[in-house]
Amino acid sequence: DADAPKGKYFVKAAATRAATKAERNDAQLKNDLLAVVRALDDAANRGDKTAGQRMIADDYITTSIEGRMSYKADTMTGLPDPKDAEKVKINSNYSNVQVRDYGDTALLSFIDSTAIQIGGQPVDSKMRITQIFRRINGQWQLAAGHATEIKKAQNPPIVKLDAKVLSEYAGQYEIAPGVILNIESDGEKLLLYTKDASNKSEWYPMSENTFFYRGGTQRTVFVRDASGKVIEAINRSEDGQELKAKKIK
Repeated sequence: DADAPKGKYFVKAAATRAATKAERNDAQLKNDLLAVVRALDDAANRGDKTAGQRMIADDYITTSIEGRMSYKADTMTGLPDPKDAEKVKINSNYSNVQVRDYGDTALLSFIDSTAIQIGGQPVDSKMRITQIFRRINGQWQLAAGHATEIKKAQNPPIVKLDAKVLSEYAGQYEIAPGVILNIESDGEKLLLYTKDASNKSEWYPMSENTFFYRGGTQRTVFVRDASGKVIEAINRSEDGQELKAKKIK
């Protein structure tokens, strides 16, 4: 059929136009939502509660980094009075911005690097923010939000261990029936993975039996029995929770 190649061309061209249009729409939506976020930051800087009332939905709900829920009234109360606003200055930088368009509802996710001056004293923070917006009468309003703090972990000094000691930690550890943690040694550090051997995490020794992951707060601790044989690996989180895995091989 002589028209077949032509038909394929038009289908491909139509798909390309649709994708380009979607990208333009996403870019416009991103700009529109970020404009609301910046306007809210500006309102906070000026202590402008009227602007806050206009841009935040009446049924607004948010969850803080501590897991505490609050509502529109709490947010309005938290805004400084105009006479005190000059004492608090907020300077935010947004990165890694992503949007999802659901018609009159939209999701915005971004990293917020904020520098705050309170009475001349600096307070910096870095958070992953996820917000839901609702379009009412053609205007976007903030309807919900959630913040997760991005902590910059301090890596402890690396302790050099004998390659023989590291090799004793290598093997297979059973977290649960059928769930296996694989540990390898390259002579300087340990490489951990579950199913995907191409996605190994690197753990460095901070003591003879404790290892850390660079940039992370978790620790992996190895346990020996009375004879000195390695019998268990424990993944310990910052809040003290433990995930234990028995060495089986």
